[in-house]
Amino acid sequence: GGGGRGGGDSQQQQGGGGGPAPQRQGGNNGGSYQDFISLLYSIDNTSYPAYHDIESSTRGWAFSSSSAGDFALYVGRAQSDPYAAPTRCRIVVPAATAKFPKSLHANKVRSVALADYMNRAFYATCQSMGADQA
Repeated sequence: GGGGRGGGDSQQQQGGGGGPAPQRQGGNNGGSYQDFISLLYSIDNTSYPAYHDIESSTRGWAFSSSSAGDFALYVGRAQSDPYAAPTRCRIVVPAATAKFPKSLHANKVRSVALADYMNRAFYATCQSMGADQA
């Protein structure tokens, strides 16, 4: 298997051990919304390995908007080539921003139901925008 950027990755994964290779941990980049946008412009039209620069597994990219509120984007692993697994991301929204009534996440069953609803709503939005197409 190939390494990360430029080939010489010291955490290169080897297959064939009877189980899946452990997932590569993302980088610890992150910063403000403006930092994220600047980075995206700087890597635009470059090769796939450059997209590892957006990885932010613990620090995250902080977004703040008067209309959307505060949230953070975490990119755990960026797609390393056009045939690789898709980029893995997550968004963390503080409770003060989300403003869900406590009754909707008062116990585990309700929390799972709320998360399921949010995932389905997100997917429906992606579909309506055509963002679910390869």
